[in-house]
Amino acid sequence: MMGQLSFLLFSTISCTILLKIIILTTRINTNKKHNEIFLSCLLASLAGLTLTLVPTLSLYFQQGASWTTANLSIIFFCGFSLTLLLFLTFIAMSYVGKRKVQADPLQSNIARIHFILSTVVALLILSFTYVFVTLHSEAAQLTKENFFLSMLLLIGVIYSTTRIFERIHIDEMITKKSVSPLKSSLLFGLISLSLSSNVFLFIEQLFARSDFFIMTLSMTTVFLLLFITIAYIESQFVEQQDKLEENHNRLEIQEQRYRSLFDFNPNAVLTFDLEGNFTACNQSALLLTGYTRSELLNLKIPNLIVASELDKTIAAYEKVRIGGTADFESKIMSKYNDVFHIRVTAFAVKVNDELTGVHAIAQDITAEKQANDKIEFLAYHDELTGLLNRRGMNTLLESTVNMGTSQMAMILFDIDQFKNINDHLGHTVGDRLLQQVGDRLKLTLQEKGFTARIGGDEFLICLPDYEAKSEIIEEIKTIQSEMGKLFVLGEFYKHITISIGVSYYPEDGKDFNTLIRHADMAMYEVKRHGRNSYKEFSTSYEKENVSKIILLEELKEALDKNQFVLHYQPKYNLSTNRMEGAEALIRWAHPERGLISPERFIPLAEQEDLIFPIGDWTLKEACRQFMEWKLLYNSPFHISVNVSAKQFLHPDFMKSVMDALDAVHMRPEDLDIEITETIAIENTKETHKKINTLKELGVQITMDDFGTGYTSLSYLSMFTIDRIKIDRSFITGMMQNKNHAIIAQTIISVAKNLNMSVTAEGVETEDQLSLLKSWDCDEGQGYLFGRPQPADLFLHSEPFEPLLSVNAEDTSFS
Repeated sequence: MMGQLSFLLFSTISCTILLKIIILTTRINTNKKHNEIFLSCLLASLAGLTLTLVPTLSLYFQQGASWTTANLSIIFFCGFSLTLLLFLTFIAMSYVGKRKVQADPLQSNIARIHFILSTVVALLILSFTYVFVTLHSEAAQLTKENFFLSMLLLIGVIYSTTRIFERIHIDEMITKKSVSPLKSSLLFGLISLSLSSNVFLFIEQLFARSDFFIMTLSMTTVFLLLFITIAYIESQFVEQQDKLEENHNRLEIQEQRYRSLFDFNPNAVLTFDLEGNFTACNQSALLLTGYTRSELLNLKIPNLIVASELDKTIAAYEKVRIGGTADFESKIMSKYNDVFHIRVTAFAVKVNDELTGVHAIAQDITAEKQANDKIEFLAYHDELTGLLNRRGMNTLLESTVNMGTSQMAMILFDIDQFKNINDHLGHTVGDRLLQQVGDRLKLTLQEKGFTARIGGDEFLICLPDYEAKSEIIEEIKTIQSEMGKLFVLGEFYKHITISIGVSYYPEDGKDFNTLIRHADMAMYEVKRHGRNSYKEFSTSYEKENVSKIILLEELKEALDKNQFVLHYQPKYNLSTNRMEGAEALIRWAHPERGLISPERFIPLAEQEDLIFPIGDWTLKEACRQFMEWKLLYNSPFHISVNVSAKQFLHPDFMKSVMDALDAVHMRPEDLDIEITETIAIENTKETHKKINTLKELGVQITMDDFGTGYTSLSYLSMFTIDRIKIDRSFITGMMQNKNHAIIAQTIISVAKNLNMSVTAEGVETEDQLSLLKSWDCDEGQGYLFGRPQPADLFLHSEPFEPLLSVNAEDTSFS
């Protein structure tokens, strides 16, 4: 009994240690081929040592076998043979393990492999033990009952051992669950005990002995191992079921995500088979094509693609059908014959690495295409009229020249007084007029040339390959005639005139910018001479233009160097023959050209916005000079200052007036602001507001050049002005022209009835003076009373000596 226990204890401990070494060995990295062979050799050696050790120890403890050289040779030979056999088995198992196997949720194949392996190993152990024993003793006899019992018990032990090893490997290597040392030691100890007891029992029965303890121990340990194995297998099965359910849920979520990506994609998603038939589509595809799902799935690719795009689309499909990808643009025809531009991304559909169809994602880019087309159109065309724009005409001109055109006419025109149309009728009506002008040009020119709107109300016509300039003149007259016809602008009716400038290629210029600049110069010559006509470019215009540029630069320099001076002209009371006021008139004291009249530089100043600093200086200087006279002579008159329309309508004009008055402590009543009647006509509301503000301050207001702007006399009642100044053209010609006399008399009569004073401008003869007095005109101004003079001469000329002698003694402010 003690021998049995000693054997079991020693064998169990030894086998447990070897099993521990084996499990540690299996954790060695085997990525490389030589590592794999080394591991198989090491495992075979350890397993061979274990399987050799158990029967050797069992025989030793039972028979007391001696450790002779012959016995050791037998043990070494049997152990080596067993090790070699196990090595070959492990190499074969490694090769089989690398082969692709079918998924087996119930692991029936794995169980079969474990059973076969367990049977083979059990047979090897019994065979080795039997041979080893018989080599030591001829008394050993193998019975059928002993063989089958031992075989059955060892198969149970080996099967349980392999399954337990598999479970430990899964826990540690795959699920990353650590197995406690105590648990592994107990399991390995139980395995070692079962293996030792069963081998011990087999050897006992070879010598026809049977021990109840060993028999019971063998069977009990086998049953325990099988029970643990079954528990392990059941646990593994439950984990696999959980894993399968988790994978199923994951696949279901992925399926839902895929369906969401497919069904709710804002782009059309289509699937085709390898024959080009539609097999699936999402809702966006139905909305894009207009077909129902059943209708669309009965179509093929050619049924949907616009004919001009079919070859390109089929080529892309064929590329994807052999495993490639494609990104391209195409056009489709909907069920209702609407054409849509689409951008397509196509790729292959593979199932188990087998090509089964084609996926296509089609984005509707129709709006993007239309926007791009519009942008491209607007890059070279005018949005309002649809005509070419400046860039488009430039490009076309260059192309025409490059094609070898020998001569060409550039006709530039704009609409006379177009600003008045916008101001009085509104920009909507103005735009409508521009559109109709463009339409008339298209109808008039037909295929004779090209037409462009190059900005505002300016239109440009290019007439290539004419025979003679007379043809161009005839075409211009035709255009004038067509533009002179009535325009119907909604509820408004309008006649217009146009001013036209012409330049010729190549004599007036060889590039677009030069030709258009010269045509523009000619057009502005027309405007200078009254509008509603045409002129051909002349080199003299360019010289005038250069002079204008030079004059502008000198005008800016005049502001910096204070080259402006004021001259003053008296206004007389026709009843008392005394001076009522003085008008300040600006002059430019040019260092080389002498005095330059305002008619030469004021229009240029207004055009270039220099009128604001010039106007401010004039207002301040006039007020300063007046106060100087006031302090010296207590002058009993007011000072009049002309204000341009731009200056008067500027937001800072009221501040300029107040600053000029405050700077010299001048009374507002002594200042008279002269405005033109054009301001009243074109800006009635703003003018009315500013006049009222000035009147509240006490400033006097005069409407200058009355009668030249065709102002209705009814306008006078709208403004609280102090006086009207009749334009000199009526006064100068009233002795020879009865109509001028009637107009002047009428203006005086109406103004009197409205409690306004009247000043007659341009009085030069006694006859004119007598007639004005007979009409009860209040004031007169002109060469008859005095010419404009500098400040230092103004009050010292002969007509004003009495005025100075009367007021020299009284210098108080009255």
